[in-house]
Amino acid sequence: MTGGTIAAAGGAGMAVTFGEDSTQYSLLYYFPETISGGTEVVLTDAEDNEVLSFTPSKDFSSIVLCTEDLAEGAYTITAGSYRDTVTIDSISAQAGTMRQTSQERGGRGAGFGEAREDFSADESA
Repeated sequence: MTGGTIAAAGGAGMAVTFGEDSTQYSLLYYFPETISGGTEVVLTDAEDNEVLSFTPSKDFSSIVLCTEDLAEGAYTITAGSYRDTVTIDSISAQAGTMRQTSQERGGRGAGFGEAREDFSADESA
């Protein structure tokens, strides 16, 4: 990535980050548990200055952050009561522990045969 800011959240099994040919630093972070949508995610630097914050609307277990304000060094990720310190040591850093939910692995509730209660969108077809 060259220029701009990205803050994305989703499932761990779908997470991808930027390549080594990016001109700015990025961080792919895996949370050890699913974080509820509506929870603010804040990234602060070693001096406790806010680098980036955003609030995903849906549940998530991973985030990808990329901004011109990132550089090599220590950062703190906060999401609700969860807090972790990470080190960005490469242009495309990864941290945390990848954990997939049963939906991400294709288990129960992955979409096949799951109950669906709102069919209103299909009625016009």
